[in-house]
This record gives sequence, C-alpha cells and structure tokens, in this order.
Amino acid sequence: MDGQLIASLAAIAREGNANIIAGSVPLTIAGRVYNSAVAIDRHGNVITSYEKIHLFSLYGEGRFFAAGPMYTPLVIANISEAILIFTGKEFSS
Repeated sequence: MDGQLIASLAAIAREGNANIIAGSVPLTIAGRVYNSAVAIDRHGNVITSYEKIHLFSLYGEGRFFAAGPMYTPLVIANISEAILIFTGKEFSS
C-alpha cells in the first residue's frame, strides 16, 4: 500500500507517536477501488486495511466502489479491535 496520502498519514503517526485509523480512504486493490480504512501504527507501518462491505445504495456508493470481502480484526497496542466504516441509516434497526 503506497501513495502520498498513506505516506503522509505514516509520517503523522511517527511524528506524533500515535496509532492512526483513517477512514474513507479510496484504495485500489487488484484493479478495484474500495472505500477503505487504513490502520497505521505509531512507527508509521501500515498494519492492515478494511474495505467497506455494505455500500450505501441511497447515495450510489456502489457505482464508485467495490464491496470489500470481510471484516478485518487487528491488534494495536495489545488491544483487539475491528475496523468498520459507518453504513448509514439504511442498515440500522
């Protein structure tokens, strides 16, 4: 995973000695564009990314992004977490 946005986020993580999870980052993976969230540790290393699974049809999100394959668990600073990108009222109960 590369690009100017990821490099900038990695620099901010290193300089601030902070873990970052940045959401709604468009990532191209294997020729498909995903609405993604990227987890970067305090050393500037990309730990993982999550590609949004449930696209918001009211705004036509599926016209621009592919749906991701699965949820992405991760561990940052010995804390187990999961990344999700808000799907909007369409999927709330």
